[in-house]
Amino acid sequence: MRSLPLRATCFVAVAAAAVLSAAPAHATVPDTIAHKYAMRFPWHGPYYHPVYRQPIALVVPPTAGNTSEYGWGVGSYRITPVYHQFGRHFPGYPGYGGAYLHPPQWPADTTHFGVHYIRGPW
Repeated sequence: MRSLPLRATCFVAVAAAAVLSAAPAHATVPDTIAHKYAMRFPWHGPYYHPVYRQPIALVVPPTAGNTSEYGWGVGSYRITPVYHQFGRHFPGYPGYGGAYLHPPQWPADTTHFGVHYIRGPW
């Protein structure tokens, strides 16, 4: 009988420690979701910018949460979240060229231009 409250207290303490260690104290729910997506997916798409032959990061304010993407045709306006955050560390220059696709001769979407939005540092 006495072990049940002790077990419940230990369970609550372990659960609270796991939640507190998963994200910083100042992180909001959208920031936590963005962090999880950014850890799993690359910041760039499959196309490179034709001038630089690699994807280009367009840094937007850190409060930007969504971006607009346009396409040619019916119903091709999308609002997508900006998941990736510009880090302060410098990982080095990406390789020249790489396994990126050349933009199509007649692009059908703004994602074909090789410019991708990244939120600025905090």
